[in-house]
Amino acid sequence: MTAPRYNILTAIPRALYRREVYRDAALQWKGVGLIYLLVLIALACAPAMVRWQVIVSEFLATAPAQSTSATPEERKHPPLPALLQNIIGQAPEMTLHDGALTLPETAHPPVIIADPDTGKPLILIDTIGKAALQENPSAIALLSSHALTLRLGGQPYSLPWQELMERFDAPRGKDVVITQAMLTAWTEAGVAGLSGVPAGMYVGLVLTTFAALALRMVMFALIGHLVCRMLRRELSFRALMRMAALAATPVVLFSALELLSGKLIFAHGSLVYFLMQGAYMFFAVESVKKG
Repeated sequence: MTAPRYNILTAIPRALYRREVYRDAALQWKGVGLIYLLVLIALACAPAMVRWQVIVSEFLATAPAQSTSATPEERKHPPLPALLQNIIGQAPEMTLHDGALTLPETAHPPVIIADPDTGKPLILIDTIGKAALQENPSAIALLSSHALTLRLGGQPYSLPWQELMERFDAPRGKDVVITQAMLTAWTEAGVAGLSGVPAGMYVGLVLTTFAALALRMVMFALIGHLVCRMLRRELSFRALMRMAALAATPVVLFSALELLSGKLIFAHGSLVYFLMQGAYMFFAVESVKKG
């Protein structure tokens, strides 16, 4: 066996158009292509991670500067970003009792907490059943008398107050009064760890994508075996796995571009990417046949 002509880094861009890369991976590379797949995903997702980090840093930078005369205790709780201060400042006092949310008599539901930048509804607080997330596309949350409803991925997801109170060990039979001071304390605790969120999201994204595509590699290696029989070509299953890893290159790169831009490139992405990887797998096997 001769030395491989291409390494992982030089193979990534050439896997989009060069037959020789697939031939080299099939006949000269070792392993089953998992290292190639992991490096490909990690590099492709890195620009999105940098963008997320920049967004978080810019958001945190909107917090007002802390006074030089602040006490050591005050320095432990730096000021919140202006957006969060504005949102908390619009919140009325709320009371949770036995799994039910109530508002004081001075508040007239539905209470609408607006986005300070756009003026559109951001959070709805309605204990009398007048408001609905479906009627307010800009809203991300609805606090009703019985549940907290969040809009996740375009779909509403409800968490009953009783369940939330049990999760956080709230005292039974006693009122839990939610004030702006309490909301500020909770938000400060969340913001304190916000700077590390993009890195955690990046690691999670890389690992979950790797697991999903590794399983797909096995499927496309089996498809490649059928193509080999059709073209009367003998290739080991390990070679087909390496070729399947390279065939995932355009799928990963297009998906990373979607992640970075926040826009879909193809209307039916899952189907298009499946057909794309299948076409590249056929291209890979056929390229070895011609060699």
